[in-house]
Amino acid sequence: MILEAALYKEEIVLCSTSQQFYDHLRSGFIDIRKLIANNTVTPGFLAMSFLLAWIDFLRADFNSFAHHIEGVISALRSYKTALNGKPFPATISYLAMLCCMSDSCIGFFGDKQRFPADLIPRNHDWLNIYVHKDEIPRALLWFRRSEWMRIIANFKRWAQAQRAAAGPENSFVEEAIAGQGDAIMADIVAWGERSIPKYEEVGSPDEHTLVPHGKNKHCSDFQPAMTTCTLDPHKFLNFPRAQFQNKTHNEMTLMYIGLLLLVSYSSHPQAGPLPYSRWELAVKYCQCFAAYRVPDEMDPINRILHLFYARLTFDDSFRQGIIHVACISNSV
Repeated sequence: MILEAALYKEEIVLCSTSQQFYDHLRSGFIDIRKLIANNTVTPGFLAMSFLLAWIDFLRADFNSFAHHIEGVISALRSYKTALNGKPFPATISYLAMLCCMSDSCIGFFGDKQRFPADLIPRNHDWLNIYVHKDEIPRALLWFRRSEWMRIIANFKRWAQAQRAAAGPENSFVEEAIAGQGDAIMADIVAWGERSIPKYEEVGSPDEHTLVPHGKNKHCSDFQPAMTTCTLDPHKFLNFPRAQFQNKTHNEMTLMYIGLLLLVSYSSHPQAGPLPYSRWELAVKYCQCFAAYRVPDEMDPINRILHLFYARLTFDDSFRQGIIHVACISNSV
C-alpha cells in the first residue's frame, strides 16, 4: 500500500520519522478536490488517502479519521465512476474493505457509520492475487467481522435512541433491547459454529481460581485466587490453556468472542461482569488471547478493542483478572 501511495507522492518513502510520513500524506490529501473535480483520482492517491485515515484510526483520532475517511469515500466514488462498470483492482478492493472495517469499528464508539454499502466489494476473487493463499481464510473472517460490526454498531445506536426517548431504566425498552441483542448474539453464534472450528482446552482450572458466593447465576462476587502474572504466559491465570490448530484459528476465535462482547455491552451498557454470560466471555477471550504466540502480529481490533472490553468486565471482585489482563496487554 505504501509503494502504491508513493506512485502519487514519492516523498512518503523518503521520510526519516513517522511524523514526517504523516505530514507528507496530509499535504498530498489537499489535492482531493481538484482530482475529484477533474475525475482524475488514481490508485496511488487512494492508497495515500487510505494510509492517512488508517493512521488516524490506529491513533483513535476520531475527528481526523472522520475528515479523512469522508475524503477516501468521495475519491472512491469518483474512481468507481471513471471505471465505467469495471471492478476495482485488487489493491483498491482491499483498501475498500479495510476502510469499511475501520469505519464500522469507529461506529461502535457512537460516531455515525460513513462507508456506504455500495462501495463494499462483494466478490472476493481478487484475494487470490493480493493475499497469500494461507492468509485468505483470515482475510475473509476480517471481512465478515466487519459486516457484524456494522450490524452491532447500528444496534447500539438504535438502543441508545430508544433509551433516550423512553427515559432511564424503562423496563419495557430494556426488555426489547435485550431481546434484539439476544437475536444478534444467536446469529453470531450460529455463524461461529459454522465457520470456526472449536478449540481445545488443555488441563483443568485450579479449584481455587474462582469461588462464586451463592447460587445466583448473575453473581459477580468471586474469591480471588493466589495467582500473579508470573504464571505460564500462555495461560490466563489457572484456567485451562486454550489450544488451537494454528495462528489463524486462534485469531478467528478471538474475533468471534470479541463480537459477542460488543453485543453484550450494547445490550447492557455498564462496566462489570453482569450479566454473568459476559464474565464467561471475557474469561474465554483472555484464555485465547494468552494463547496467541506472537501478539505483535495480532489484528489490532483483537489486540486493542476487544481486549479493552474484556478488561472492562472484571471488577474488584475479580482483581486477579484485572492484574493478569494488564500483564498480557503490556506484553503486546
